[in-house]
Amino acid sequence: PRPPARTRGSAGAMEGSRVPAAQPLASLAVEPRPQDATVVLVPVEPPPRDYLACSLASLLYFNCCFLGLMAVVFSIKSRDRRMLGDRSGARSYGSRARQLNIAAVLLTVVATAALVAILARQAAAIA
Repeated sequence: PRPPARTRGSAGAMEGSRVPAAQPLASLAVEPRPQDATVVLVPVEPPPRDYLACSLASLLYFNCCFLGLMAVVFSIKSRDRRMLGDRSGARSYGSRARQLNIAAVLLTVVATAALVAILARQAAAIA
């Protein structure tokens, strides 16, 4: 038996499938080309530091005149401001927490050194 004859435009098509008729070019809708977009990359600043770990260390180890406690309070305020999106407030509170941490460490070191010097002088006077 001879295979069925193929009609024009149905090469490789299955029997019963239809090939759409050719349309004139004038009737085809041409979509406009999308406009070029300009992408602006904004540099992302790192979030302001809150120094909470340093403040907790100051609270536990260098709590001279309760400066460590005040540093923890300012660190928590800085973290709260950062969560609210207030970057300048968070930076301000974080800076204050850092200053209090430094002051707590310095005062504790100076007080410890003075105490050791006084005790060493007394021990030398007794001996």
